[in-house]
Amino acid sequence: MVGCGASKDDTETSTDTHTDTHTDTIVDTGEPEVYPLFFTTMTHMEGGHPDDVREESFLHHADLLRHTADLASQYSAIITVESEIPFATGCVTWGDNVLAELLAAGHGVSTHCDITEIYIEDTTHEAYVSELVAKKEAVDLLIGAENNLGCSGAGGGTLDWVNGVADAGFGYINGTVSMHYLSMDMEYRPDETWTDQYIKTQVSHESAPSDLYDRIYLRQLNDSLDFAHDEGGRLVLSAGGLGRVDSQYGPASDNIFTVEDVDALAQNLTDINSNRDPSMVAKVEVHLSLEHLELENRSVLEYFFEKMEELQEGGVIQWMSQSDVYKLYIESL
Repeated sequence: MVGCGASKDDTETSTDTHTDTHTDTIVDTGEPEVYPLFFTTMTHMEGGHPDDVREESFLHHADLLRHTADLASQYSAIITVESEIPFATGCVTWGDNVLAELLAAGHGVSTHCDITEIYIEDTTHEAYVSELVAKKEAVDLLIGAENNLGCSGAGGGTLDWVNGVADAGFGYINGTVSMHYLSMDMEYRPDETWTDQYIKTQVSHESAPSDLYDRIYLRQLNDSLDFAHDEGGRLVLSAGGLGRVDSQYGPASDNIFTVEDVDALAQNLTDINSNRDPSMVAKVEVHLSLEHLELENRSVLEYFFEKMEELQEGGVIQWMSQSDVYKLYIESL
């Protein structure tokens, strides 16, 4: 292991804090504690969607989230929705605080921080933090700052994304990809072929850190000079990305969600659980995008939740929201 081992009406702020961190799933064996393999999702309410200006777009997306959350609950699953400004604004504009509704139902809600690499390279730390704060505040308004703990994304340039995200008020970052390596010198990248150009053109959205059995473990970071654990660091790295849920079987570019993808994911999770260190807090995440929630994918989506329920009942995974994994990790320190 490299990184750790190396060093529809209520739009007002919610006052109810979702505090269930599922700590009862930890088996007390004395020393050390044994943790389950936590399993999470990311559903991004993207910045490019016109949910703040087109009511039909917002209502369609809100309907997809409600249907998926209801389906997930039937299979003891927990989804996490990460919102950019347009959808969060739409909750206010159209008088439908679906994000607070999801949180109250036991699902996860946090912020999607989609910053382009061109913008980061042309900006300052202060401007970067200001943009992140605007994103956070849009979601804070809907679920309360005490519940909006994490930022998904936010990398892609030479700025110190660790301190930028921390300065914006977030406790953890997830959804890290190869673009996050751009802030690091070559010696801290996977190998000498990982130039800026290679990262931007070939592997930009592949999950990072690059090594799976480094990636799954949570750790603290003081800066974005490397992915190595910094004791007492300012920001928690909560990665564990396995990519899009429809890219688990066959070519990643086909974008077709199939039962084969679900079966391949189940096998991958089984293998990870068999080979990880259970004394460390470990998490995996899959990108469950809005298109996976559409009507044409609902039979496969149900199969996904059914299969994950089998894994949970078999002790392979434990469903968790992104924020609750973070809280549990903090409690474990």
